[in-house]
Order: sequence, then C-alpha cells, then structure tokens
Amino acid sequence: MKLNQVKSGAVLSYLLIICNSLYGFFITPYIIGRLGDAEYGVYKSIAALAGSVMVLDVGLGNTVMRYIAKYRAANEEYKISEFVSMSIIQAVLLCIVIALVSFVIILLVPYTYANTFTQLQIKKAQYLFIVFSFNMLLHVFDGILSGVITGHNQFVFSNSIKLLRIFIRAMGTVVLLQITDNSLFMVLLDTALVLLFMAVEFVYIQRKFPIKIQRIRPDTSLFFESGKYTVLAFLVSIAYQVGGNLDNVVIGSISGPALVTIYSIGLLIYNMFQNLSMGIAGVMLPTVSKVIENDVNNQNITNFIVRVGRAQFILLGATVTGFICLGRDFIDLWVGSDYKDVYIITIILMLPAMFELCVNTCMAVLRAKNQTGFFTMVMILSAVLNALITIFAVKHWSYIGAAIGTALSVIVGNLIVMNIYFSVKMELPIIRIYGRILSRIWVCLLIAGGTIWITSAFLNGSWIMFAINVLIFCVVYAIGLWLFGLNQSEKLQVPILRRYVK
Repeated sequence: MKLNQVKSGAVLSYLLIICNSLYGFFITPYIIGRLGDAEYGVYKSIAALAGSVMVLDVGLGNTVMRYIAKYRAANEEYKISEFVSMSIIQAVLLCIVIALVSFVIILLVPYTYANTFTQLQIKKAQYLFIVFSFNMLLHVFDGILSGVITGHNQFVFSNSIKLLRIFIRAMGTVVLLQITDNSLFMVLLDTALVLLFMAVEFVYIQRKFPIKIQRIRPDTSLFFESGKYTVLAFLVSIAYQVGGNLDNVVIGSISGPALVTIYSIGLLIYNMFQNLSMGIAGVMLPTVSKVIENDVNNQNITNFIVRVGRAQFILLGATVTGFICLGRDFIDLWVGSDYKDVYIITIILMLPAMFELCVNTCMAVLRAKNQTGFFTMVMILSAVLNALITIFAVKHWSYIGAAIGTALSVIVGNLIVMNIYFSVKMELPIIRIYGRILSRIWVCLLIAGGTIWITSAFLNGSWIMFAINVLIFCVVYAIGLWLFGLNQSEKLQVPILRRYVK
C-alpha cells in the first residue's frame, strides 16, 4: 500500500504541475483583462510583499512531516501526538511574530509606494495586505495539518486536495470576476478556500490517525533537535523568498503597478519552467540518496548525475529553444502585443536557470553527505547580491533590470560558486559532467530550433499556425534525438523505443 501511495502520489504531482501551468495559462490573461494592468499590478505587488513575510514560516510543516515519518519508521508512534502538540505551541508563537511584523508593514505601505501608487491604490494595498496576513496565519496551521498527512505517506489524499483546490479556485475566480473587478475579493476567495480545506484535512486526520492534542511541557532537547533541521530551511527560505518576491516589490515601489503586471507574466512563465524541472527531479531523484549511500565510487555517482542531467536537459533545452524561436508569437497570441517585453524578461531568467537545473542532482550529494551549510551561505549571499543589483538596475532599466539582477545572482551563486564547490570539495568533475550532459543534444536543439525559426517566418499569427510550428519542432527534435542525440542505454529507457534498439 505504501508503494502505491508513493507511485500514485508521483503521478498526481505531475498532474499538479500540469494543472498549475494550465491555471496560469488560461486564468492569468482573464484576470488581467478583468482587473486591468494597474489593479493587477497592485495585487501582485502586495502578494509579493506578503510572500516576503512568509519567510517567517520556517518550514514548520516540513518539520512535522519529517519527525512523524521518523517516529513511524522507528515504531514510536506514541511520540507523534506529543510532537504535534508541541508544534501547535510553536505555531502559535510563530503567528504572534507574523502578526506583529505584518502590522508594521501595513503602516509602512503608504511610504513604500508613495511615489508610484495613488492614494486609492495605497488604501487598497493596505486592505489586501490585511487579508494576506490572515492567510499567512492560516497557512502556518495548514502546514501542520499537511505535514501530518504527508508524514503518514498519504500522498494521494494530499495531492488530490491540492488538485481540487486548484479547480475550485479557477472556477471561483471566473465567477467572481464576472461580478466584480475588485482584486480584494480574489484574496478573500483564497482565504475561504484555505479555511474549507483545513477543515477537510482536520476531519481526515481525526478519522484516519490516532492523534490527540494534549497539554505538554515542551521537550527542550526536541526543540533544539528540530531547530537544527529548521534553521537551515529558514535561511534557504529567505533566499528563495527574496528571489521570488523582491523583484515585484521593487518594481512596484520604483516603476509603478502597471509594470509589475508585465514582469509578473514573465515570472509566471519562468516559474512554470522551474516546475517542469522539479517534476522530473521529484520522480527521478528519490533513488539518488541510495546510490550515494551504497556507493562511495565518485565515478558511479558522476554517471548517475549525468544520466538524470541529460533527461533534464532534453526537456529544459527544448523548452528554452522553443521559447526563443516562438516566444514572441506565443506572447502576442496569449496576452497581446502590449506585453512584448515579457519575451526578453523570460529569456534572461530562463537561460542561466537551465544550466543550474540540469545539474540539480548534485544537491542530493550535499544532502546525503550532510554538507548543506555552504549551500545555505551561498543562497543568502546570492539573495543579497540580487537585492543590491535589482534596486540599482530597476532605477535605470525598470523590469529588465530586475530580470538581470535575478539572472546574475543565479550565475554567480548557483553556477559559478556552487560548481566550484562541487568540483573542489565534492570532487565531482563538473566541467566534464556538463560536457556529457550537453553532448549531441545541443546539436539536435540547434537543428530543431533552426527549422522552426524558418517556418515561423511564414506560419504565424494564429494559434493553429503556432501549434503547427510546435509540432514541427517536436518531430524534428525527436528524429534528431533518435538518430544522433540519444545513446543506446537512453533509448532503452523509453518503452516505445526498446523494440527498435539493436
């Protein structure tokens, strides 16, 4: 049953990625059309500001999940109720901190956006942040409920709930924006959904698991033990929150809410691109730890990194190449010619990330050897670098400057510093790894990209023409991979190709 939960959960994880992408693809243009650039820009600016505060949630849900899984593996289920009770105490203390920080930010909103927001927009921004703050408080406790469920390996229920939430949110947004063009009601809808599904999760836990909330005296040693696990998560979370939210906050305060809308669309495509990589990693990387633990031979570890990296690059490289060739046409058809700068924003963000993501298996090596401290430090320094460059660059080049700041922080931190660390400290031949990952696949990408670069000059202007170009790219790319790009062992990994491999 556990194996079925894991396999089904993996399938549902892919489905979640697809549904989230479809939600962004279909709902985002509709929301922008109903709200307008200015209202949507205010909404995204405050959503980014609220996301920065969410760093205070130091992965409490992940900690609950980890310790429940640990107790179950050790046949110490009797400790679960005590740990969950202690986690609720931690959540209450955390919520007090979040509430205080949120109160201060609400007071600072008028000063932060004084030069770019109207008085009416500032008032709307404050109301939005109040509701977002309440959502953050709910999120802390929702994380505990989710951690209990996933800690018991109930991946099917957990991911099914997330899928249902996406569907209801999409339908609710469409209906709501037919009635009103006020972004505040969208945030209230999210709040109602969080409350609804928290109730569902709570009932499920009560019926499924024998967990009893009890009065306890917090175990000091356990506080410190779990604290070691959450501190690094907290620091890394700071870096990721800065990378994901800083740009919109800075653009909103310096350039205005309408330009936040343009950048947000590029960021949406970039997040879809990252999720594509995470989907592959989620399915292929669980075996990495076993490979590392059972084999100290660096050559075998290198071979595994290359194998996963080539699978990543086949898909990520195709996405970047296809977007470079067809991105302008796609954006014109999707959101209109007024958003043409989304093309350059997205390319600036995607290119360095592609080379980082195709070797993200190396992070499993760090985790297996318990050497994530250096990575945490690098992520913090990259976040600081991103903040400094972005604040300077946005003043001169607006949202293009924000994209450059994010891209440079990825290049310096993830590509240069971390790859030097992998090479020197982990003794991984990182240059040779990149060479083997890109080997021959880049030629297939060049041929497929060149083909649709030519065909798109004649076939453009409609979704049908765009689909034809995508089909041509896929066919040419697949033929190139079969004839030249893939090696024999890679062809054997694709069931439909096995019978044709000699």
